[in-house]
Amino acid sequence: MDIVRIKEFEKIESDIRECSSDLFDQTLNQIEKIAFIAKKYSDFACFVELREEEELAGIIAFYCNDFKQKDAFLSMIVIKKQYQKRGIGKILLGYMEDECKKIGMKSIKLEVAKANMNAQKFYLRMGYRLDHEEKESIFMCKEIG
Repeated sequence: MDIVRIKEFEKIESDIRECSSDLFDQTLNQIEKIAFIAKKYSDFACFVELREEEELAGIIAFYCNDFKQKDAFLSMIVIKKQYQKRGIGKILLGYMEDECKKIGMKSIKLEVAKANMNAQKFYLRMGYRLDHEEKESIFMCKEIG
């Protein structure tokens, strides 16, 4: 398995498009929205891909730039269907947590749709706890430092 940090807009956009059919929120699966997200990630986020035997298996995007509160934020994680249940999500979360610790972040926060029960269970297994709920979202947090 190869984990690579990507900074180039075009490559980020290409990776998101390749994973777009596996997004939980299919309203994001539109050319304009993918381009907007990719630009935001290339400018401000850490974007990482994981490849297994040259094939894209999953991506993760996170922000670790809140040096005042020392909170990182997981923005997106997508594991392609054929690679799910193989520990790739755990590997990508571990990578993110290590990178965030290295630069002094103390916690990682995330938002997940209430309807996305599989993701909620996954985050709970990975040590995240419920922070609060809103109308259609659950907010979770994990202390890392």
